[in-house]
Amino acid sequence: MIPECLLMRFFIRDKENYIKYSVALNSIILDKEIAIIYKTIEKYYETIPTHNYISFDEFSNFFLLNNAINKDKDIILEMAKQIYDIDVSDSLILEVIKNLIEKDTANKIVQKLLPILTENKFGVLSSVDEDLKQYLTVISKQEKISPFEESDVEDLLETHVTGDGLNWRLECLNEDIGVLRAGYLGHLFARTDSGKTSFLCSELSYMAPQLTDEQSIIWFGNEENVGRIKLRLYSALLNEPIDRIIDNKDRAKEMFIKKGGERIKFVGQATNLNLIRNICFEYQPSLVIIDSGDKVSFSGDSKYEGTARLGELYWKYRQMVDEFGFPCITVGQASADAAGKKWLEIDMLENSKTSKPKELDFIIGLGRTLDGEDDGLRYINIPKNKLNGGNNKHTVKFNLKTGRFTDL
Repeated sequence: MIPECLLMRFFIRDKENYIKYSVALNSIILDKEIAIIYKTIEKYYETIPTHNYISFDEFSNFFLLNNAINKDKDIILEMAKQIYDIDVSDSLILEVIKNLIEKDTANKIVQKLLPILTENKFGVLSSVDEDLKQYLTVISKQEKISPFEESDVEDLLETHVTGDGLNWRLECLNEDIGVLRAGYLGHLFARTDSGKTSFLCSELSYMAPQLTDEQSIIWFGNEENVGRIKLRLYSALLNEPIDRIIDNKDRAKEMFIKKGGERIKFVGQATNLNLIRNICFEYQPSLVIIDSGDKVSFSGDSKYEGTARLGELYWKYRQMVDEFGFPCITVGQASADAAGKKWLEIDMLENSKTSKPKELDFIIGLGRTLDGEDDGLRYINIPKNKLNGGNNKHTVKFNLKTGRFTDL
């Protein structure tokens, strides 16, 4: 891959990179197709100054909007796609930038000094001073990126133990998992009709009041209609059955807003990772739900099959929560051998035995029996917990009318 492609990846990833280095590197970009990609990046940031990152879908749409008659547009988009697939560290790209700028500066200086040697034209030596100053100014912008974890104990405790996060409604989860903090990636799974959606509505209805009006929780749905999910959230937040809400719509709406229900946002048809990333980038949520996590597509996923695709997808979720700094809970199904079981284990995850779980910080299995026992009982097992290490089994009460889960 030519160095100019690395630069484009660097600029697309972060607007600050573009602002720092684009002027110094402008004259270096000679390849025709790369120059068009560069101009598209430049125009995008000028047109939409609030965006600090360009997804491939946004780049593609913006490019086609401005280059509809370009006969080479398919070739350029294919090159752009290859650029987006580049996986290289910022440290390496910064080293490439340094070398390119140094080479370009040396070339400018040589061209200015050549007449002294070949034509005996003197008095131009001082003219290279400005080139050297510009070179040193650009290089001084580069910040050395340390490969080491250098946080002190106060920072570590703030991030992982004592800092802000979201408390669960169920005390058993607060004890076993602890506060839901930035960068956590969890997974909830159960058999169909066990109450996964209600479980999340119950928990989110407790978390939403912990946020400010400027903060939000985003629920990305690609299975059940998100409008129906929001109705369940009404019941869980207000602790009222749906018939009471129907009879008191105005009061229900007023109380829903007062209790922070509008801080929970729903996005339907969320089947593409780029869409999820773009919305998260723009709105900076405090928590993300992806239901169902397994059904999300991503660029290049056709290269993978079965559990390998899930492993790659959940690795990308891991990258996303680390990059954006929010906790995320994905939702999935349990396999057929979990039917009627109280305590769900990792090997009961549908479609994935090892590739998906290795990326997760915690896994919550929600079980229920089918043998005539109280249908209002649910059974929580946490078969993986990298956080507090707690993996006790808990029986909880499920109110089928309001969707609330409570400790027993």
